[in-house]
Amino acid sequence: MTPTVEQPILNAAEPRILRRRVLHLRASGGSTYGEELLGEQQNVIGHLSSWIGTGKNEGQTKTVYTLKVDGDGPAPEFSDFASFRDAYARLLEQRRRDKEWNDAAPKGGDQ
Repeated sequence: MTPTVEQPILNAAEPRILRRRVLHLRASGGSTYGEELLGEQQNVIGHLSSWIGTGKNEGQTKTVYTLKVDGDGPAPEFSDFASFRDAYARLLEQRRRDKEWNDAAPKGGDQ
């Protein structure tokens, strides 16, 4: 399945995020969807879980965006795409700064 763009890029500083549906379960009270959220290199950066009510639950929805983080810490969750995108942009900026810092550190025994 080809990934789809979650939202058009409005600002070059905002990261491009793609979605790839990986799960759809249909039940009498609604449907559950699972999607992987992909970065520009098409690596998984998070997950989107959605539930959409049907029948007596018509009109009810629940959406959770989960950001994949480095290490063993808990993955932060967001209720909307804008908050997820902002957190991901901050994570990318922190990684860029960490790389610059590590690249500028003295190599080997030079101190």
